[in-house]
Amino acid sequence: MDPELIDPIADPVTLTTPDPAKEAARQGYEQRQAQKQLEAMRIELEGFRRRAEEERLAKLSEEQRAKEELEAIKAETARLQQENLRRKVGAEYRLPEAMISRLVGGDEAALRADAEELANLLPKPKVGASIDPVQHNPSGARVYTLDELNKDPLLARKPEVIKAMFERRIKK
Repeated sequence: MDPELIDPIADPVTLTTPDPAKEAARQGYEQRQAQKQLEAMRIELEGFRRRAEEERLAKLSEEQRAKEELEAIKAETARLQQENLRRKVGAEYRLPEAMISRLVGGDEAALRADAEELANLLPKPKVGASIDPVQHNPSGARVYTLDELNKDPLLARKPEVIKAMFERRIKK
């Protein structure tokens, strides 16, 4: 049919535009469902890993098992010491938490050099401003990160965080 010949009163078909609030709510729902599926998949993967490790260890002798456990403990201790040193150096240079995890270096001097370079790239905080410039936007409203919300599920349920979600003040 010719579009000019359609009678809008006689033709019951109407064109509607999607409601932005409904669309945002739908996207939020889809995102929550995807997060739930991802978490379920992570739990399932962890179970598979644990079972595979148990099967592997069952095949080893007691002495081999003890040696491997000792090596794993040593590796975990070294990793935790490195992470602790990275956090200490990052805190001294007042780096945001997201940047502290990205510090690179085998020893304290290398970490300090990297932290100093990163600190020089950050904007200098204004007098009376928060230490973490990543956490606030120019309007002064709090900006949340997904990592922050994943670590604290109760924070994600607060009304101000829900409002921030609709105002797109949640960063990856």
